[in-house]
Amino acid sequence: LTMSNEEKSWMLLGEHNNYSFSDESKMEIVYDESNKKWYLQKKGVKMQTGNTWQIRSQMLNMEVTPQNTEGHFETDVTDESQFTVSQTGNYEIRWYFNEPTPYVIVIKE
Repeated sequence: LTMSNEEKSWMLLGEHNNYSFSDESKMEIVYDESNKKWYLQKKGVKMQTGNTWQIRSQMLNMEVTPQNTEGHFETDVTDESQFTVSQTGNYEIRWYFNEPTPYVIVIKE
């Protein structure tokens, strides 16, 4: 197994932060000990109803496309994609990227 153009910095961008790449946009890598899985996480993101957001790589300029499937979002990497917020609130975003079928979980805090 080889990898080229490895990306170490993924961002959560959206109307909540004017789609700006900054340290505040970076997602943190987390290991879920109970499930033995790695994921990228961003907590405490305040968003308004109708706002859009996306997960992007700063270096590769790639985005994640959501597809709602049974309570979570399955993902593919594409050039253009966005989630839309259905309720105003604070959210935790988790992207389980290292899975046979990667997916995103959105938790309203």
